[in-house]
Amino acid sequence: MMSDYDFRQLSPHDFELMCRDLLQAELGLVLESFKAGKDGGIDFRYAQAGKQIIVQCKRFVEAGFSGLLRELRKEADKVRKITPGRYVLMTAAPLSDANKTKIVEVIGAQFLVKADIFGCADLNNLLGRHSEVERSHYKLWLASTNVLETVLHNNIVRQSDFQVEKIHGEIKRYVQGNAYPRALEALKADHVVILSGLPGVGKTTLANMLLYEHLSNGFEPIIVRQNFAEGKAMFQKGKPQVFYFDDFMGVTFLGDKGSSDQQREYRAILEFIEMVSSAKDKRLILTTREQMLRQAWDASEQIRNAGLMDRKVVIRMDDYSVRQRAEILYNHVFFSDLPPEYRDELLKNEFYLQIVKHDKFNPRLIEWLSTYRRLKNVPVGDYQTFVTQLLQDPAEIWRHAFEQQISDAGRSLLLSLFSFGGQVGDAVLREGFAALHAHRAQAYGLPRRPEDYTRARAELHGAFVRPTASDSIEFINPSVVDWLNRVVRQEPENVVDLIRGAVRFTQVVQIWNFIQSAVGGGCRKALRQNISQLAPTIGKLAMAERASPHEGGVSYLAPSYEERLATLIRMADMLRVSALFPAIEGVITRIEGEHSKTHCDIEKT
Repeated sequence: MMSDYDFRQLSPHDFELMCRDLLQAELGLVLESFKAGKDGGIDFRYAQAGKQIIVQCKRFVEAGFSGLLRELRKEADKVRKITPGRYVLMTAAPLSDANKTKIVEVIGAQFLVKADIFGCADLNNLLGRHSEVERSHYKLWLASTNVLETVLHNNIVRQSDFQVEKIHGEIKRYVQGNAYPRALEALKADHVVILSGLPGVGKTTLANMLLYEHLSNGFEPIIVRQNFAEGKAMFQKGKPQVFYFDDFMGVTFLGDKGSSDQQREYRAILEFIEMVSSAKDKRLILTTREQMLRQAWDASEQIRNAGLMDRKVVIRMDDYSVRQRAEILYNHVFFSDLPPEYRDELLKNEFYLQIVKHDKFNPRLIEWLSTYRRLKNVPVGDYQTFVTQLLQDPAEIWRHAFEQQISDAGRSLLLSLFSFGGQVGDAVLREGFAALHAHRAQAYGLPRRPEDYTRARAELHGAFVRPTASDSIEFINPSVVDWLNRVVRQEPENVVDLIRGAVRFTQVVQIWNFIQSAVGGGCRKALRQNISQLAPTIGKLAMAERASPHEGGVSYLAPSYEERLATLIRMADMLRVSALFPAIEGVITRIEGEHSKTHCDIEKT
């Protein structure tokens, strides 16, 4: 079937590269390229033995033939000055035979013939003739309308947490480097790939692209959120499935990396990886921050002996040349809603060069500085200064928004979500927010309104948090967690507030794991100093009912009383305090009482 692209998914630069490769394949020659800018009427050239072919690429998807013709009238004088032996025009604009005749009249019949004018349909014809070019320009087909429609009409996708339209937009901005084909090859060969790198280098975007391609090929997407037990429960033999766990060594593994609990988690990782590796119709895409993977490597002999590092594809900013960095900036700005006056600021005094050459450059920063809704409070005249500050301290991305652009209620919601591990159901988050915000309002004199939760959710949507298909709320990416780690670490009193405002024992576990982690800072001291006041709250949550009746029967809230008891004992031991003894005794009594009511029918076991 003949290709039917409209080429909207390609930036002008990507379009030029595709045209170059198509023409080289069609003519069997190598074209000389010229840098972007005022090209004097030349994008590519072939010159040998007195023969000169000049190639011009004009995307003009939106402007169409009328816009193209206006531009070509300006180009005509340049062509006459060059006097090429042959002039070739390639454009994404749809062209009729009459349109081509008009173009020849404008450029001059002595330089251009209709056969050397390639419009939208002609380019699709060339792509059909040269499938290797189509395949190498994966953004062309991966971000096409046809693939989008295929994925959107997949009922399984609609039931998952995979945000199709969002990923479709990300693909347009992605710069074709070597990470994508390397990761794809690893998936084909071993069925598992671990995308590793520093925060902001593009791990999640690359993972989304890999997942998106597998969806277009009929794989069922399984988004793993909490642990590998979820993936194991969804594993179905004989069914093409692609499992995706973003930041799998992140929040899940806060706490003592060498503890028995963590070692069990490591075993679960390795067992699931082995399950996927041995199944021909399964794929597993994992992302992790490099320091998290290194900590696990240092803490676990299982990890070191499992060859996990052999499955790793590392993404480094050093892998991007200055030209590729410029392409990242260009693509983000081209496909953004950034007003013209802000775009002009990037060009003024070649400010864009300072950005692409900066040692803190990364795609996440570029996404931020090219998203207008995040810049509405930054005057045009201050834009360059704002961007410079972001590059000097990338944490300013979240600091500015957290401190200046959201309400007190918004900050309470983020802290509450943080205490739930970064992802929780809407109803539970609402309950947790209400308790925490009430405490913070009383403690710090903050205003409160009945609609605080609804407004906070609305202001954070798309900037800090996002909904999932399972009616949960989660942080928009791991860098938000990094920032909140910093907020809580720098102001340890936040730990006290979070426990005072907790409504589930899972929050106590999450906060304790944070305190015990490498990023916990001085929070343990704050907890120890306030433990006498916090112990009643901790004890009440530890004793809370696990059974939760509903229409379908009864479900049980995690963690179990035995797990709660283990956490309390570890807290009392590490903090060297007796204030938690009453809570420990209460949970022990509760466990004994439940065991005495539970009878085991030996004949049925």
